[in-house]
Amino acid sequence: MRDYRILFITLFVIFQSTSQINKLNTVSNLLPVVHINAQSPVKHQGVKYTCTAFAIAAAFETFPGVPKDLSEKYLYAFQKGYQYNNKAITRGHKLEFYIPSLLKDGIIEEKYLPYELDYKKVQPMTESEFGKYLYEGEIGFFNLIMNYKDKAVVYLDQYEYLNTEKARNIEYIKQQLKNGVKAIPVSYVLYAPAWKGFPSRQYNTITPNQGFKVKTITGNYVTYEQAKGLFGKDLNSKIVNNQVVMETTDLDNKYMGHAVVIVGYDNEGFIIKNSYGSAWRFGGYERISYDFHELFSTEALIIKSVKKKKRKWWK
Repeated sequence: MRDYRILFITLFVIFQSTSQINKLNTVSNLLPVVHINAQSPVKHQGVKYTCTAFAIAAAFETFPGVPKDLSEKYLYAFQKGYQYNNKAITRGHKLEFYIPSLLKDGIIEEKYLPYELDYKKVQPMTESEFGKYLYEGEIGFFNLIMNYKDKAVVYLDQYEYLNTEKARNIEYIKQQLKNGVKAIPVSYVLYAPAWKGFPSRQYNTITPNQGFKVKTITGNYVTYEQAKGLFGKDLNSKIVNNQVVMETTDLDNKYMGHAVVIVGYDNEGFIIKNSYGSAWRFGGYERISYDFHELFSTEALIIKSVKKKKRKWWK
């Protein structure tokens, strides 16, 4: 009889332990996925239009064995060189256009080509394409190829570029983060004052409420949050498909494009790492509401694997 009691107690303990483990596993699937610990230190891009280079470098820096300080100047200069060859210099660049260079030219360490932080007002661009290139690229294309390219330490391997429609698929982005992608570069259209810098000890969610208004069926305008109550849960879809009108609220030119990296998510939105320095918001991080992402993300680049350059044994 005593043996049966011991067996019963043992089976009960095993059942309780198994139930507890299953419960923990179920809860863990519901917890936020945030890869803050995998990130390199937050950097500052200054007044230059180099956010896409910073976002891409930040994503590369999350991979094991990759230096935690890659050269954004190298990345951006290569893009301006390619643009100059096509005689179409612009300020900034799309994530999409970095892909050929990442595959072929890779990235070097920051110590070889340091980023020069500048807080001065951006100068007007000249009429000359060469003048634009000199101002934006900062370093000659020939110089890049001859003196820096051989210092590349890491290259793009497997990746997936997401156009606007795919980039706005919130569940797909979440799944990539859940599967182990630690940083996803993404570009947004935004209202600059809503992204102003201030120190904070918590996330201050960026939503479509500041800088935008929604037109009702009566012709009046309401805030985005008020419009959600009027038009229902499919408001974003209606706005994207031009069934509901969303307009800007500021007549000044304070709307811009900006790239950051998504490093996780919680119940309210995506957690982003910015390139405005560690004094910006929550140590350089912030939360983007899912509504904002669904309305204003324009592209994303999922870097699934990288190739590290094999070092020669005599170096």
